[in-house]
Parts: sequence; C-alpha cells; structure tokens
Amino acid sequence: MISPYRTTVRPLANSIRWRAATDLAGRSRAVLLPHELHPAWWEWPLRRRVARRLTQRLRRDVQRAAIIEIPYALGSR
Repeated sequence: MISPYRTTVRPLANSIRWRAATDLAGRSRAVLLPHELHPAWWEWPLRRRVARRLTQRLRRDVQRAAIIEIPYALGSR
C-alpha cells in the first residue's frame, strides 16, 4: 500500500511552484538538494532517487529556478 504521507517530490515541487507564483515576478530561486557521495550498493533502494526526481520535475515545471546539488559524505569510506 502506498501512503500519501511518504511522497516527497510532488509536495516539494508544488510548494516551490507556489512560492514562485506568489513572490515578486522576475525573481530567481535557488533550490539546494543534498547529494550523497559514494553510497553503498545496499543503500540504493533506500534513497529512492528523490533528489534526481525532484530536479527533473523542477526543471520541467518551475521557471527561473537554479537547482544546486550539494555533495556530502557520511562517515569514513
């Protein structure tokens, strides 16, 4: 069963789109998205590629938005 409380891409994209429509026209937005460096192979299903899906949706739906991916690493690898 898919829970609507677990979705992240659509609510985030809708929120950013709403802010873009209600703020002053012509202003640019910057969206900062975390990007993990070198995740272990067994962590891939847990990630669900949320940042990639959000990036694709924002590029398609929101005008004048700069999507900035910030790399990070957990622990020592």
